[in-house]
Parts: sequence; C-alpha cells; structure tokens
Amino acid sequence: MPVAIPRALVLAASLLLLGLAPAHAQRARLRVMVVSQETGEPIAGAQVRLPRAILAAVTDAQGRAEVVGIPAGEQYVTVGRIGYRARTVLVDFTPGAEVDAEFPLQAVPVEVEGVRVTSDRPNPALDRVGFYDRQKAGFGTFLPEEWIRQRRQGTSRVTNLLRGVRGLSFTYDQHGNTLIHSSRGEGSVFLGNGGVCLVQVYIDGVRVMGGPRTETSQYEDLDDLISAQDVAAVEVYQGGAPAPLRYAHPCGSILIWTYRGR
Repeated sequence: MPVAIPRALVLAASLLLLGLAPAHAQRARLRVMVVSQETGEPIAGAQVRLPRAILAAVTDAQGRAEVVGIPAGEQYVTVGRIGYRARTVLVDFTPGAEVDAEFPLQAVPVEVEGVRVTSDRPNPALDRVGFYDRQKAGFGTFLPEEWIRQRRQGTSRVTNLLRGVRGLSFTYDQHGNTLIHSSRGEGSVFLGNGGVCLVQVYIDGVRVMGGPRTETSQYEDLDDLISAQDVAAVEVYQGGAPAPLRYAHPCGSILIWTYRGR
C-alpha cells in the first residue's frame, strides 16, 4: 500500500538537495571575550546584548560569553558592566558565520548623585546580617565596603581581595584551583590523615566551599563562583578565633557579603 509523504518533508528534502539549509541553520554565532582595558584581566558578569535580535548573554569567570541564533545582517552588539564604560559596535553577520570578538572595557568610577552617607552603618543589607555589630565587637578581620571598593579596581578575582589578610595562605591544587587555608587551623584534629585544613567560605550566609580535603577530593575555585565586582564586604575568622556560632569552624571561616544578597 502506498505511503503518503507529507508535503513539508518533501519540501525540506528538496531544499537539502538544492544545497539550502533550513533558516535556523543559517543563524550566526558570536563568541565574546571581555577584559579590563587597564589590566587585561577578564571581566565576569558583563552583559552582552544584541537589541535588534533580542538576544543576550553574561560573561563567565573567564570573561567569556556566547550568543547563538543570530539572524544574518547588521546587528548592534553592546557590552557593559557596572563600573565600566559600555561599548557598542555594529557587526554584519553573514549566514552561518562564527564570529570571535574581544571587548576591552575602561573602568570608570560609579557615582550616585544626591546620596550622602551620614551613618556609621551605610549599607542596610550589611546591617541586617550583623556585619557592623561583629565589626564593632572586634573579633576577626573585617574588610569594609569602602576598602573593598578601592581594592577591587581593575580586578575580577576575589582572591586578590583576600591576599595580604594576616593568617591566610594560598596554594594551588593539581587542577590549578586556588586553595585558601588558615595558619591557625593547620594543626586541627578535624583534619584526619592526609588532609588540608581549608577555610570555610560562605557567600551571603550559604557555605560554598571549605572543610577537610583529601588527596582525591575536588575543590572549586572561589574566583569561578563570584566576581570581586559583586563583593560588598568580607569577614575573616582564623581557625580557633571567636566567630559567630553558625560560621565557627576549626579551619577558619570567610564570610563574603555581596550586592546580590541585598
């Protein structure tokens, strides 16, 4: 018995025979690398937008982003991030093209017109989580918002903010991940055999890494989880030092508070 073939399939086959791919296969692809114009370091969290095509992407910790499904023709590409001057270029995408582009962004100061800080607790979000109360108590090391704002200029790496904090040391594992540990916690009985005393790291109150580590365990890199540009303030507690009960740990704790947690 003859089988009826839908006209849509016949048309698709005819297009392939003619060397014409369906429309979606003719869409272009854009790979972007966003870096600091001053330092050349990658910028995480930058937005890449194609307003005409209503497409967008956000750069990862390596400053890379990819936009797919771009229609052929001229498209404005805008790249920007808070603290940097946005850039817009006009790109003529040919069907099926794969375009690689690097966007160096110039750092600019962020000003909020008409706002005057008169309180010793200028950030309500940090006040709500008890940052200022703990800072006043004097236990631990505190990196306040103004200090963070100055130190993070031109860098996306959170570990760059932490280097120089007394009692913290930095090494690297076999995968190139940065390991953060406290000199006060290295003798802790919590380690067991063959472990390294890694500092507990919390982002907006949620533990994201740290604790005992053996030779075979995996450890993420803090710089892959968060950008320095998102950090509002930091608390560092050495192993054995008084810390809030929720965050106390023999290997020490780092509390990172971000603007996203507001």
